[in-house]
Amino acid sequence: MPKILVVDDDENLAFAISQRLRADHFQCFIAHDGEQGFAAAKQELPDLIILDLMMPGMTGYELCRRIRRDPQIYATSILMLSGLGDEPEIVHGLEEGADDYISKPFRVDNLLKKVEALVSKKNILEKLHPELGLPCTESLKRQIDHRLARDERVAVCYFDILYAVVFRKVYGTDAFGNAIKLAANTLKTLRDGMKMNDIYLGYMGGQHFAAVTNPEQFKPYCNTVASTFKQRVVALYRPIERQQGYIVYTDQHGREAKDNLMCFGISVVHNRYRKFQCARQMFDVLTGIKAKAENSATGGIFVDRRCEMKQT
Repeated sequence: MPKILVVDDDENLAFAISQRLRADHFQCFIAHDGEQGFAAAKQELPDLIILDLMMPGMTGYELCRRIRRDPQIYATSILMLSGLGDEPEIVHGLEEGADDYISKPFRVDNLLKKVEALVSKKNILEKLHPELGLPCTESLKRQIDHRLARDERVAVCYFDILYAVVFRKVYGTDAFGNAIKLAANTLKTLRDGMKMNDIYLGYMGGQHFAAVTNPEQFKPYCNTVASTFKQRVVALYRPIERQQGYIVYTDQHGREAKDNLMCFGISVVHNRYRKFQCARQMFDVLTGIKAKAENSATGGIFVDRRCEMKQT
């Protein structure tokens, strides 16, 4: 049964919301100010917090920011109640870490739809890929957003298996699946073996993975991943291809062509010297760097130059 925490200084409204949620088979708790809300969140570990923004004492904005910076409850979904409904208020609430909003006064049915959507989204975010055991793209973005909200140093590493398209064409879907499993296994086992437990790994579909770490860790981890995967992946090729270092195939024009053996092209962006507000900004920068990585014959690590230059 999903847990919902309602934080609102309006006791009548909080009670009414809780009664309706309980009728819809949610377990519900109530707090009437920010301090109570934070304590209840730490104790009950709810799936969702319904949070009024305008409260005396600690405001909803402040509570939202405090939750996002707490290592125990930072990932909790937050639905904010906006008393004014003005765009600046809503935008500010979302910037502080809320997942969605609903303006007062509201229809209870609309509130329930929002609640159900956020609870379902949480379940999806927590779901791992059945074969790779890794979370999805949205989970990665959420992880980045939460680390940025806590003012942490964040490095995002985008792993692209180069030359995988031709490999799949020559060897088939099953062999391509084995290459993806090998990549996932390499990323996970090296993270664990190097005792870098705070690295958050995710699968972005196709031949794409990502890791969320910090500016101090990404170089040793990425270098080890790149070299290890290059050593391991040759086992998926025929002996002659391993020996010559390339694969021969027939291109779309029916002509014989060559392609390199698979390797990792790794694009990196971090906030050591460059400020980012959210995951979207970091992925926007990664898009430009990925083009350079994709054109590399031997793979390797490509870091955004602006992230490596200290601002004066």
